[in-house]
Amino acid sequence: MPKHTPSMAKNKIRRSLVSIIDPYPSKSEVDQLWEYFESRCAYCGISINRGSRTGHLDHLIPSSEGGSNSIYNHALSCARWVIPRKLTAVKSRIFS
Repeated sequence: MPKHTPSMAKNKIRRSLVSIIDPYPSKSEVDQLWEYFESRCAYCGISINRGSRTGHLDHLIPSSEGGSNSIYNHALSCARWVIPRKLTAVKSRIFS
């Protein structure tokens, strides 16, 4: 393992602070999202088996664009929609 450089230390500190200020949804919040979307992809409506681990929580507004980890900024999506991250136009049509 490489030595810790100043930039690595800075990134670890930043990630630690972000996880305190804006934590990822809790297990009960994730359960609520699965119930809300009825185990279906929010984009295409395909049924997702939770046990198969093919469903993902997708940020509606990416963290890199100022989105939070709030459950209100997440949607349940299948693997088909996780890969292409540049779907803001599709997302805005679905959730407007």
